[in-house]
Amino acid sequence: MRSSIFKGDKALWVIYGFLTIISIVEVFSATSTLAYRAKESFMRPMIGHLFVIGLSFCFIWLISVQKRSFFRNALLWSYPIAFGLLLFVMATGSSVNNATRWIRIAGFTIQPSEVFKFALVILSATLLSGRIRMSKQRVFIIYWIAAFIPIGLIALENLSTGLFLGLFVMIFSWIALAPKKPYARLWLAFLTVGALGLTLLLVLSDNQLDALHHRAPTWKSRVESIVGIDDMDKSKLTDAQIDSLKYVINDDNFQSQHAKIAIANSRFWGVLPGNSLERDILPQAYSDYIYAIIIEELGVIGMIVVPLLYFWLLFRIAQLSTRTDNKYYKYLLWGFGLIYPLQAMINFTVVADFLVTGQTLPLISRGGTSFLMTSLAFGVMIGVSNIIEKEREAKLTHADETGTPEVKEEKDYDQESNH
Repeated sequence: MRSSIFKGDKALWVIYGFLTIISIVEVFSATSTLAYRAKESFMRPMIGHLFVIGLSFCFIWLISVQKRSFFRNALLWSYPIAFGLLLFVMATGSSVNNATRWIRIAGFTIQPSEVFKFALVILSATLLSGRIRMSKQRVFIIYWIAAFIPIGLIALENLSTGLFLGLFVMIFSWIALAPKKPYARLWLAFLTVGALGLTLLLVLSDNQLDALHHRAPTWKSRVESIVGIDDMDKSKLTDAQIDSLKYVINDDNFQSQHAKIAIANSRFWGVLPGNSLERDILPQAYSDYIYAIIIEELGVIGMIVVPLLYFWLLFRIAQLSTRTDNKYYKYLLWGFGLIYPLQAMINFTVVADFLVTGQTLPLISRGGTSFLMTSLAFGVMIGVSNIIEKEREAKLTHADETGTPEVKEEKDYDQESNH
C-alpha cells in the first residue's frame, strides 16, 4: 500500500480543497465592506476565517487516520454534547436579530444547531444501522423521538433550520427503509402540524403571533413573501403599474432583489473576484447570499462549478457506500453525503428567490461553527473511506495468498434478527 499523509478517498480531499479555495477567495471579497465600515485592515475580517480553515484542516487530518474504535465509540458523544448545547443556548444564549442561537465563550461564538446537524447524522447511523438490539419499529420510534425533540428546540429560534433537519430525518428514514405504517403516520403528523402552523401564520395578526412566540411575525413575513401576499390594494392600478411593482425594493424583498441584481451584474463571464458591487449592499453577502456574489464575480463558471462540487460529493459518497457491507459505515457516508448537498440546494433556491431561509453554503460561507462542523463531517467521511479501503486491500491480499475471497471482517451491526 502506498504511503501518503492524505489517507482515505482522494476525491473527497479534492472536493474539500476546491470548496475551501472558493471560500477563501469569495469570503475575502465579500467581507471587504466589513473592514471598510469598521475602518480596519482589509485582512481583519479574514483572519478569523483563515484560522477556522487551518484548525478545520488539522481536525480533518486527525480524524482521517483514526481506527475503527474512534468511529464506533468516540463519535457517540456528539449527540449528548449537542443536546446539552441546545439546552444551554435556550437558557443563556446571545440574541442577534431577535433570535437566540449563539453561545459566546471567551470571545468565541458557538452555534449549537450546527453541532447538532453533525450529531444528527451520527445518531441516524448509530440507531438505524442495527447497533441497538431491538425490533426495527421500536428503533425507528426511538430515533424519531431523539431527533425531533432537539429539532423542535432549534425550530423555536431558527425555523428554517428546524424544517431542514426535519426534512433530512424524513428522507433518511425512507433511505433506511422505515416501517411503512409508522412512517406514514409520521408524515401525516408532520404535514398536519405544518398546515396548522401555516394557517395560524396567515390568519392571526402580528400582535397575536408575537404573543405566541417572538419569532412568529418574522415567520409570517417570510411566508407571505413566498406566496406573494401583500397588503396593497391593486384593484385600481393599471397593468403597467402592477408590473412595475415587481421591481420595487422594500424591507421585505431587499436581500432577494439585490441578489438578483448581483446575478444580472455578472454579464455571463463575471466581473472577477474583488469587483463585486453588491457585496457592499447585501447584508449577508458572505453568508446566506454568498452564491449570488460568486455568480456576480465568476459568472456562469461559478454558477455551474459550485453546484457540481456538491453533486460530485453526493455521487462519490454513493460510490464509496457500495464498497462495504457494514451498514454503520454506509449510513455515516449516506448521512453526511446527503445533509450538506441538501443544505446547498436549499441555499441555491434562496438566491433564486424560490425560498426565504437562512441556510449557509457549506464550506463556502463565512461562519466558524458551520465551517468547523462541516469539516469534521468531511473528516469522518474520509476516515470511513480509509477504513473501507484497508478492508478491501485486506480482502485482495487474503485472496492472493489463499485463492479464496473469504476474509474475516469487522462484524456488521445490522442483523436480520433485529428486524
